Amino acid sequence: MKGLAISWFFPPETSAEGLVAYKLLKASNNSYDVFSSNKAIWGYDVKTVRNSRNIVNYAFNAVNFSDWVQMCLGLYNLKHDEYDFLMTRSMPPESHLVGLSIKSHNRELLWMASFGDPLAYNPYEVTNVVKNRRMLPQFLKSRILNNPRKWVPIISKIPYLKNNILSRMLELENKVFENADLLIFPNKKQCIYSLGTNYDTLKKKAVVLPHSYDLSELNSIQIDFDNMSSDRKYTFLYTGHLDSFRNPLSIIKAVELLLKKYPEMKNKVLFKFIGNIPDYYKNMVMIKNLYKNIVFLPPVNYDETLRQMKEADCLLLIDAEFKYDYDSNIFLASKLSDYMGCQKPILGITAKGSPAYTILKESNNLTFQNDDYEAIAEGIKEYVDGNVSVNLESYKKYENTVIAAVLDDLVSRNCRS
Repeated sequence: MKGLAISWFFPPETSAEGLVAYKLLKASNNSYDVFSSNKAIWGYDVKTVRNSRNIVNYAFNAVNFSDWVQMCLGLYNLKHDEYDFLMTRSMPPESHLVGLSIKSHNRELLWMASFGDPLAYNPYEVTNVVKNRRMLPQFLKSRILNNPRKWVPIISKIPYLKNNILSRMLELENKVFENADLLIFPNKKQCIYSLGTNYDTLKKKAVVLPHSYDLSELNSIQIDFDNMSSDRKYTFLYTGHLDSFRNPLSIIKAVELLLKKYPEMKNKVLFKFIGNIPDYYKNMVMIKNLYKNIVFLPPVNYDETLRQMKEADCLLLIDAEFKYDYDSNIFLASKLSDYMGCQKPILGITAKGSPAYTILKESNNLTFQNDDYEAIAEGIKEYVDGNVSVNLESYKKYENTVIAAVLDDLVSRNCRS
């Protein structure tokens, strides 16, 4: 069968969402046309060249999201007879506008709407919108940030707030939930959080498809460990964007404690961060005289990122922290799938019960709350001393061939053609 995937991001444009989509579709037994964009908005201004025998990518040179939606619909109208099913992927959310339009004219076409992040109650968006609203009293800001699911629908009715991004995303999300045949989420916690009070009604539509890794691609990357220096430090590697929500503070403080308690570790451990990072944390490392054990490097392309992952001794996951009244972090970072594909130990800084926490605990990796600096320091030493025995077998269920087989089964069972 042949599907149409609508995804603003797709290789050669580089973004986490586009690479997640590519790895999934590549491993599918179905063929796909992908309608994407060749603009770097929201992504990284570098190219990641990827080709697969079952994928044809149509990358539109759209000036903005609205034009891109119209270009997608225009090409679909010319090719609509070719497609047995439709998948729309966010973020950004505009792909679902394409899906709504197509579904309104073809009710029999199977439509799968995939949500990399929540639309209406995304903690990133809620925090940014609420903090920047000067007219909102502080007590109300605190209540909104503590419980977005309760308060976002309420504040969306306030006249001067009703047209903000939160209310627009709430309206879009509700329409997609109502009209799509299947709703795809990367983990169950995000699914439950997004569906909220409608979970019991919509759970029959909901499917969890975790992010996956491409083992064949990772196996093609060869690292010459034999020629590495025998006195090199045990290297932890973090790749990707860091900001005020997801930051290296816990590692900086833990390394400071580690070196005070175990001075010999100064010559044994190195943390490498590759990607964009606020200067505040770079300055902190210099002030604390930790620059020989914590280094920050500029972003590199995806291929070099994978090579660096395979070269590292242990990979580092840092989840974002939000101040809201929910039992755990709902996000699953796509980098975690590539980390597992590299067959490496992983040190996790994440909330108890988060999607990453569950995966890392299943594989016998160590996880810590981001403010438990002493425990993190001891955990670092456990990895360096070789005392962590990771169950690599548990990583196998996140290979793209396994996840794509679930997708193909969904299509074959639900497709009406």
